Amino acid sequence: MVTSSSSFAKRLETILAPVLVTVLRAFGEEKRLIREAVRFQTKRERKRGKLATLCQKGTTAENRKMIFLAVAHALATLIIWQHFFYVKYRVQEAKVPDEANLYWWKRLTPPIEFGAMHAILFQMALLPLTMARQTVAALSNTYIGRKFVPLHKVVAMHVHLGYVMCSFVFGATIIFFAFFGQGCAQQRSGKEPSPNGVRTFCKKMTSEIMATGLAIMGCLTLVAVTSYMRNRIKYEIFYYVHHLVFVMFSLAIAHTLDDKFRRGQVRSQNFK
Repeated sequence: MVTSSSSFAKRLETILAPVLVTVLRAFGEEKRLIREAVRFQTKRERKRGKLATLCQKGTTAENRKMIFLAVAHALATLIIWQHFFYVKYRVQEAKVPDEANLYWWKRLTPPIEFGAMHAILFQMALLPLTMARQTVAALSNTYIGRKFVPLHKVVAMHVHLGYVMCSFVFGATIIFFAFFGQGCAQQRSGKEPSPNGVRTFCKKMTSEIMATGLAIMGCLTLVAVTSYMRNRIKYEIFYYVHHLVFVMFSLAIAHTLDDKFRRGQVRSQNFK
């Protein structure tokens, strides 16, 4: 009887052992797949940068409010850009003769840059509002804050404004270098006139306003890159580099109050 039970146990062990091994392997494979899925999700989120989008994890009503704010912001930015574009366009229309070298560059580049400058100033005026935590907290308790503006998504608004401003700055800088770079090259070759022997395009590239503009571009590049990579780098790096925004605001003031302003030239962005 004992022998029979022992042989039965051995046969049962022989049958169940492969099954048990298979189950354990399957369980281990399941855990491995879960770890892989989590790792893939993390990589995907990091690749996306975990950007705080305007409609991220919100109710339908909140998303509609955010879309409305985004559209209103886009329209306001476009109106500001278009207004100052048209003002400068009329100036260039009267200033640039039809037979001028680089005619369309001279007609369109200053208006595009002029409109972009004021669109950037508009973003700079809105950005501090998203950083005023006590003001945002106070407004969130008001009827307007509760009913119309989802202020708990102010970080998403801040990120959106920051990227819009950086896009305008980067685009304006590229157009600036394309225009003045070829103007300087043509003045050196003699294709573009040099008034009183002064290579005005080349001089502009070494002016005070150019130096402060490049410094602003450098600060914003560092802020934009570290902001986009904030989930891949140490938080302290993101935090301290982000303080360059305050340096950028100071440089923007110096950019406006340049040597020409100090000699009496009126700037449209200055208070009069």
